[in-house]
Amino acid sequence: MQQQIQLLHSSEEFRLVHLADTFMELSERFKQEEHLLGKEPEELMRQFLNGLSVVAFSGFQIVGHLTLWHLEGDWYESGSIWVHPRARREGLATMLKKELVRRSPHFNVLSTTTNSVVMRMNGSLGIPELDFWELPLEIHSATCICSAEKMQADCFHDCRLKNQQCRLFVRRRLE
Repeated sequence: MQQQIQLLHSSEEFRLVHLADTFMELSERFKQEEHLLGKEPEELMRQFLNGLSVVAFSGFQIVGHLTLWHLEGDWYESGSIWVHPRARREGLATMLKKELVRRSPHFNVLSTTTNSVVMRMNGSLGIPELDFWELPLEIHSATCICSAEKMQADCFHDCRLKNQQCRLFVRRRLE
């Protein structure tokens, strides 16, 4: 997919006739990805309009998305990263992550993931991997929101994926 990619976020002026349709499509795409938690179109659009998302388009086709989800205080989770299958392996996810991190210097930005590609990307961006137990308890509990079925446990304290298949990366806020 060697097309012109345009990154958009809410602070830029742009015309997109089908904004609602874009986030409906994105919400449906999330359901097809094993590493993503489902999100409603309204949630995704609200994040975008609040300046917490970066979206990549090729023409009017959405090809990439990444957002910051507020956890507590100045802690945000970088999540809901998605790249269209035809645009993968071209560096788009890295471009999205760089842009979102660049625009959030006053936030602690963490990323929890079971996706090995995202793990490598965070490492290549110099975002250090931490143990979940190094987080403040309220942040730890706010980020561990997988279903009991996925965690193979009834409580985040007992999650069997944590620090094994599920990894934590944290970019501390810049002073």
